[in-house]
Amino acid sequence: MNRQLRHLLILALLLIGALAYAYLRYPSQKSVSGDIEVQRLQPQEGQTGQVPSGLAELRLDFYEETIGPFTAPQRDIFGSLYPPKKIKPKPQPVAKPKPVVKPQKIVPAEPVEVARPVEVARPLANFNLLGYLDKDGARTVFLGLMDEIFLLQQGDSFAREYQVAELTPHRLLIRRVSDSREIIIKLATPDQ
Repeated sequence: MNRQLRHLLILALLLIGALAYAYLRYPSQKSVSGDIEVQRLQPQEGQTGQVPSGLAELRLDFYEETIGPFTAPQRDIFGSLYPPKKIKPKPQPVAKPKPVVKPQKIVPAEPVEVARPVEVARPLANFNLLGYLDKDGARTVFLGLMDEIFLLQQGDSFAREYQVAELTPHRLLIRRVSDSREIIIKLATPDQ
């Protein structure tokens, strides 16, 4: 038999023995059938139903005693180890007079000149003349800008920044409101 197998067999037998011992020694509740006889202490001669002498000296009436008011000890037994600390009274704060606030002169700030960036003028819009209509002595001009069409008469504002400054049978004068630059569109007359 191999040495390791022999050691394994011995350990297995020890484990089985330990489990059997634990099972047999495990405490369990037992039931008793029939009358149970309880032994009582019999009084000795000269004692008639008295409790043994050790229990007679036991006092159980301690809760009935009244406790008096607390009395301070006469002597401090730890006084030599911990001398009492001397408490110094706190000094009273000295009341300071309220300072008188002097009004300060308000000096106006000098205006600061801010250098404004030079605005580059945006190019004027490139309007397309689509046509015009004369009705009841008033002329209406049709202008196109990208995908928008504007119907314009004298004094109309359009495209957020343009205004019709002058409308004659020969030309249309459009002025940009922000920088007063002008666009002139020539109109063809019916006799041409």
